[in-house]
Amino acid sequence: MREKIINVIIATPEAIQDYKEDLRLGTFTQKRLKKDVAEYIDIHHSGGRLYDKRYFRCKYLDEKNDVMLMLFLYRGNKLLNMQYWLLSGICKEGDWDEDFEDKGLIRLWLKTKVEDMPEGLDEVIVERVKEIILNTSKTKWDNVLKEVLDEFECERDKRYAEKLAFLQELHFDR
Repeated sequence: MREKIINVIIATPEAIQDYKEDLRLGTFTQKRLKKDVAEYIDIHHSGGRLYDKRYFRCKYLDEKNDVMLMLFLYRGNKLLNMQYWLLSGICKEGDWDEDFEDKGLIRLWLKTKVEDMPEGLDEVIVERVKEIILNTSKTKWDNVLKEVLDEFECERDKRYAEKLAFLQELHFDR
């Protein structure tokens, strides 16, 4: 018989930023979400489905905003009978794409840390990326990302612009 595991959800700063600033859904009320996701994990864990998983995603209905979200969670540390899960990213369900997952683009987005952005340069890059994204006539994300990267000459700036573009991709259909 498996031991009773208490699943604890920890929202990363990146997930909170996704919710509050990128999705513009208002205040991130974590209590309900954490409780619901922990119950979801309990159900799947008892069936043996998440027992060895290091990463999974799940849909979550944000009733406050009436929007279906996709949550991305990584297995964190385990302390005694408490398993920690890191909520690393949040997007609208329709913005998730299996091809992006297969190509590793979702992982790249999830591994981007808020504090990875360079001091001093980030505001300029942020403004340039926003301007390119908002003023482009193309509606497919693949083309927009190429346009953003083509605008930057410096490889270092391109890396940060790409990370920012992933965070701001919500303006485009897939």
